[in-house]
Amino acid sequence: MQVAEQHALRPDHRSGVGLNHLAFRVEDRATVDSLRHFCRENGVTCLYDERYPFANGGSDFYALFIEDPDRIKVEFVAGSAGR
Repeated sequence: MQVAEQHALRPDHRSGVGLNHLAFRVEDRATVDSLRHFCRENGVTCLYDERYPFANGGSDFYALFIEDPDRIKVEFVAGSAGR
């Protein structure tokens, strides 16, 4: 996919060339909630907060999306057994 011109020369941006995001599977929904609490208490930018924890659509995908200091999206998703 062609990168948008406005992001073509920006280093380390999730909309630019290269790494889009990192995803990690965590044990369960409680772990996702704990990570969100930690991030909010420590000034980490939480993405899609208004749709947490189902920002990716559907009730089967329980996840937290944050932005690291380089503006790379990081995703933590509860394992399928972690309901």
